[in-house]
Amino acid sequence: MEKVNDPCAPDKPSNCGGECGTNDTGKYCFQLPQSIRFDLTAYDNTGTHQQTVKVYIGNLLVDRLTRRGTDNVIGVKTYTKVCIEIVGDGKPCKLRYAYSPLDEKPGTVIIGAENGINNNYNNSMVVLNWPLL
Repeated sequence: MEKVNDPCAPDKPSNCGGECGTNDTGKYCFQLPQSIRFDLTAYDNTGTHQQTVKVYIGNLLVDRLTRRGTDNVIGVKTYTKVCIEIVGDGKPCKLRYAYSPLDEKPGTVIIGAENGINNNYNNSMVVLNWPLL
């Protein structure tokens, strides 16, 4: 199998107006275009660890998913600044994310969470897309 270079390397700038990277804090915040409607879908994808996905609008906690399993989904529609926090077994997960507003045209944010040791970032997934029609 051929090795693929990491497109989200922290030292590689993005040319699409977005960003990508990793953190160990379990929380990632980003700014959506003003007054934009968006869709958020969060998946829990582990039968081993209890995962909690928290959705913040500004600083206000507006929704949460706490489960263990692979069949759990939440959806939210709203406006403004969004923060996603993912905790596994009570500890902040390592996150890997990509944020691409594409010149404030239809955009996406994808966040993967890892709370184990295999670094596959699939214990929880959060996907946002906008604008909604």
